[in-house]
Amino acid sequence: MGSALQIQLDTGETYLLTSMRYIELNFVRAGMMQDPGQYRWSSYLHNGLGQPDPRITAHPLYLTIDRDGTERQTAYRVSDSEQERMREMIERQNNAKLTALVANSVDSIYGTRVCPICLSIPCLSI
Repeated sequence: MGSALQIQLDTGETYLLTSMRYIELNFVRAGMMQDPGQYRWSSYLHNGLGQPDPRITAHPLYLTIDRDGTERQTAYRVSDSEQERMREMIERQNNAKLTALVANSVDSIYGTRVCPICLSIPCLSI
């Protein structure tokens, strides 16, 4: 069983790689492309397909996926169901950050503590 720090690091690593993939799929989700490899300016060409690009420096976490470039690229590519799971994970992370930002803003502007879960005074989520 890992320590709390190890669990946080694992979550951060997963989030980073998920975010990289999510960004590379934006043009597919927008309906501009059928496949992320069709967009010539995407880092997916390097990360998922192995095309050399002197403008890209591979992130150390990406390099830890596998020692062999071909296996790493295969592991990096994602299925449709995984794309949906990534979108949901990033949306949850963004919602949590936005909720905390609103709660902190109300607290600093009005000097009133706001519940970071339901954004009410007093907390209504219990």
